[in-house]
Amino acid sequence: SALPGGEGGQADVPKVTGKIKVKYGGGAGGGSGGEAAADGGPPGLEVEVEAEAYMSELRSEVTRLRSELDRTRSSADEKARKDMLAYIRSLPEQQMRGLTSTITPDVLTAMRSLVDTVLAGVGSGEIGPDTVTEQSGTAMAQLCMWQLVVGYNLRELEVRDEMEKRVKGGEE
Repeated sequence: SALPGGEGGQADVPKVTGKIKVKYGGGAGGGSGGEAAADGGPPGLEVEVEAEAYMSELRSEVTRLRSELDRTRSSADEKARKDMLAYIRSLPEQQMRGLTSTITPDVLTAMRSLVDTVLAGVGSGEIGPDTVTEQSGTAMAQLCMWQLVVGYNLRELEVRDEMEKRVKGGEE
């Protein structure tokens, strides 16, 4: 972390003493040596405060902002997981067919088997085509991710096999 005590510890923070002038509303560069500009007060108001108290307040603000940033990042990660599911749901039928058009029936069967196996472990295990189940968005996003990984790897194996056959066919 760029600021002293950035990881919550303040043992390595140097002791600050004296007073500091804080100018409200003037913007950055609004004062001369020893003055710091800060927003939030009446325009042009200049206040002299204890440097240690001011630095303590700034450190508290940094800690609060870091916590807020962590919460925002966590929220963004959750939103991305939900967005993946929403994206897949929003694809037009023609585009969905385009995604699977180069996949052989064997790979599609294997991918469906994966979903069927996962869903068989949900509830009583008696899930048919018309059964409605309830799962969290996170669980469905994980299932989609595994489908993507399995489908990609199976398709990669198919392409590799096709290439090997072509190379062997060209040597003969």
